[in-house]
Amino acid sequence: MGPSLGGWIIDSFSWRWVFLINVPIGIVLTLLVLAMIHDPPEQVAARTAKLRAGLRIDYFGFSLLALGLGCLQLVLDKGQQYDSFSSPLIFAGAIPSAVLLAAFVVWELGQDDPIVDLETGP
Repeated sequence: MGPSLGGWIIDSFSWRWVFLINVPIGIVLTLLVLAMIHDPPEQVAARTAKLRAGLRIDYFGFSLLALGLGCLQLVLDKGQQYDSFSSPLIFAGAIPSAVLLAAFVVWELGQDDPIVDLETGP
């Protein structure tokens, strides 16, 4: 129903109304989620204990992830424009991206308090 309603709104009014109409819907849905979804007590206790002990952030892991994803974003955004790997720019962005993201995985697996816990499964 969303695409049909969005098309009707764009044809009848303006494309800007598609964004403006989502604001009250988003507010209502946020309030419903806050009212109906709660964390389990053991998760709340674990989060409170971590905050009391002091929040530790893996800055090096975060840096590896941010730089790796930044290089990958450059490769994906400009790849078609510069003819993918035939361009030195794209090749120079792909190599650091692969190295940084691989280093991120190795780094996070060895940390006691990782920014992304790769060891726990579903």
